[in-house]
Amino acid sequence: VKYLFATVVFEKSRKEIGIRSWYKVASLSKGSSNKWNKSRIRSLVNLVALCLDDAGIPFCKRAPLVLYENTELDDVCLVLSSWLRDHGDIMNARHALRCCVK
Repeated sequence: VKYLFATVVFEKSRKEIGIRSWYKVASLSKGSSNKWNKSRIRSLVNLVALCLDDAGIPFCKRAPLVLYENTELDDVCLVLSSWLRDHGDIMNARHALRCCVK
């Protein structure tokens, strides 16, 4: 439900509230529900997409990004990168994202 709320709010041009809501879903500890885990992953995907969605970055025909094995660190880097980008710090957002990519 929280993921759906965040997505609707984001699509209704309330981007900051949507991003914060995705962050809350993504940062919660893992639950036993498969449905909850899907919402968590989708929230992380949306946060990463925001970090990578920049017209200044040329399209690259390389293999998709592969994250390191430490998923807890990856989650932190992705959320931090999204937050930095949301607050206008594009260079450090990219640097944080690079920390969790092989």
